[in-house]
Amino acid sequence: MSAIDDGSSDFSRADHGLEVVGAHFSSENWNLQERTDAVQQLMAPLYKVDPINRDVPLTANMDISMLQGMIFSKTEFFNHQCFRDPSRARIANFDSLLVQLFDHGSIFGDIEGEPFEVEQGGVVVFDLSKPYQFRAATSKINRCLNIVVPRFMVDALGQGVSHGKVLSPANPITKLVASHIRTLNTVLRELDPAEFFAAQQMTIDVLNSGLSLHAGVNKAKETSLKDTICSYVYMNCHDDLSIDSLAERFKVSRATLFRIFSEDGGVSSYVKNIRLERCLRDLIKSDASSSVEELAVKWGFSSNQQFLRLFKNRFNCTPSQARAGLDSKNYFESGVELYSHMAQSGNPRKIECGTWL
Repeated sequence: MSAIDDGSSDFSRADHGLEVVGAHFSSENWNLQERTDAVQQLMAPLYKVDPINRDVPLTANMDISMLQGMIFSKTEFFNHQCFRDPSRARIANFDSLLVQLFDHGSIFGDIEGEPFEVEQGGVVVFDLSKPYQFRAATSKINRCLNIVVPRFMVDALGQGVSHGKVLSPANPITKLVASHIRTLNTVLRELDPAEFFAAQQMTIDVLNSGLSLHAGVNKAKETSLKDTICSYVYMNCHDDLSIDSLAERFKVSRATLFRIFSEDGGVSSYVKNIRLERCLRDLIKSDASSSVEELAVKWGFSSNQQFLRLFKNRFNCTPSQARAGLDSKNYFESGVELYSHMAQSGNPRKIECGTWL
């Protein structure tokens, strides 16, 4: 079977009215010469994957399911070093966070120049809109449980503030978070719709609590306010997002806005960058028909000259160059498209209820 075979293990089932779709991938279904290519194609939307030992092919197994916009998976990998470089992160521009629990094995890597390590039993959060890289820390197989959470569903996790956050396995809170992730993956297919939505909110609350616990009371309050504002900005990019309008809406002073967005260059700079990123996504859509000028107006820029200047400064290319130079069909903007890509790369094997993870 080649790495581009259409054979897929994608299946769906409806337990208690809740639609569940799932797929399985195993590199063992390819011969030794094709395994590395197959794994690299599977992971292409997320990472450039290379073998640590180039004399040994990449090995990967993945069970993956999607429910109500969230992706759940169990992965096993061996001999991997993974690179999510800035261009891949910018072009794919997933508005999602990846939460990983390492049940076996460990990794180490680099996030924006800062080293990190995740030990066995640890939990890590990656912002998929940002670059990072990692490699397996041992020669053993690594196993992890993963949840891909759309950004709009989260609060304290949101807008990249927790990119690279690691919870140590020795921390009691980590054990609670890990236990929840394991239990969720065990009962996932048994939930009816109402139960799943409750479990989904519980999961987000558990992750928010675990990741913000050590921020301190005042810091946590400001983080919560910032995340609320960030979510509002993202969902209302077309509206008036001036400092005065945001201050009035959220009943805070201009000084408070300046302080909590100081790391982003101020709230105006944050709004500008979100609008530019939304515009970039529109530009590289394969079915995009709007002109550059129309997109500038759509995303709230007062003049075409201003938009062109800001875009060039942000992405080091003009909007026209971005539209002409990016093959958007190789990248994915949503969890649905990410899931579909991985399902199409899968091998036939039905995953029975209760045994998929």
